[in-house]
Amino acid sequence: MKMNLTNHLGLMACAIIAIAFITLGLTYTFPANEDVLPPPQRTGVDFGRGPSCDGPRGLCSIDGSESSRSNTNYDSNAQFYIDTDGGLRMSISKDDISVSDAETQFVDGFFKQEEDLDLPDNIGTALRLSTPYTIAEGFYPTTEDATTFIVNLSINQNR
Repeated sequence: MKMNLTNHLGLMACAIIAIAFITLGLTYTFPANEDVLPPPQRTGVDFGRGPSCDGPRGLCSIDGSESSRSNTNYDSNAQFYIDTDGGLRMSISKDDISVSDAETQFVDGFFKQEEDLDLPDNIGTALRLSTPYTIAEGFYPTTEDATTFIVNLSINQNR
C-alpha cells in the first residue's frame, strides 16, 4: 500500500498529539476527588489575646480535642478542611464569632496570622496530612458570604 503525503502528515500529527497527551498526563496534577476528601475537623479556636500571642490578630490556639467541638469556652469554633485543590482552609460561621472578633480578625479581605502556630497532630492526621504542620505567620486571603468566613491558609511542614 502506498502512503501519500496527506496520510503521512496525518500519522505524524496523531503521533505528536499522542506524545503531547502522554507528556501532559505525566505532569498534570489532577484535583482531589471530592468523594475521597477527609471530613472537615471542627474545633475550638482562640484569637491573639493570650499571654503567648504577640498581637490581637490571628489564631493564638487551636484545641484539637473532641471535647472542644461543642465547648463554648473559645473565641470561636472553626472547621479545618482540605479543599478540592488540596489547600488547607479554615471556615468560621458568623454565628460562632462575635461581631467584635470578626471585625478585628477579617480586615479588608485578609486574615492576619501574627505568629506561627502548630496545627494539632490529631487534626493533621484526620485531614490525612503525613507529618506535623505549622500555620505560618502571614496574611491570608479570606472570602466571606452571608453566613461564613473562609480563610485560605498556608502550612509549612515541620522538620
